[in-house]
Amino acid sequence: MGEYLAFHYLEPSALLPKGVKLPKGVKSFPAACAHLLLAKANNKPLRALDLGCAVGRSTFELARYVPEVLGIDYSRSFIHAAQRLHRSGMHSFRLLEEGNITKQSVARIP
Repeated sequence: MGEYLAFHYLEPSALLPKGVKLPKGVKSFPAACAHLLLAKANNKPLRALDLGCAVGRSTFELARYVPEVLGIDYSRSFIHAAQRLHRSGMHSFRLLEEGNITKQSVARIP
């Protein structure tokens, strides 16, 4: 769960060793996918369905521009994390760094 929340919501600097740059086009990949879909739409969509929404980043991004958005995922824990984010705008979690070492992190809806 922590890795999904980190990939979807944290800045790359929180995930990579100092000095390591993220390859171009990788930052905020779920948000970039949502923006690509919106750019390819012929008209402004009134509804969107995000199948396999994971922890909801692309769903929240779509909701900025589309009046009605539904995110669906097979994982109940992913959906619960997205619901917590929706309710409070943030979700605390433990992120595995190496071996048994973890750090406290917070996912926030941008």
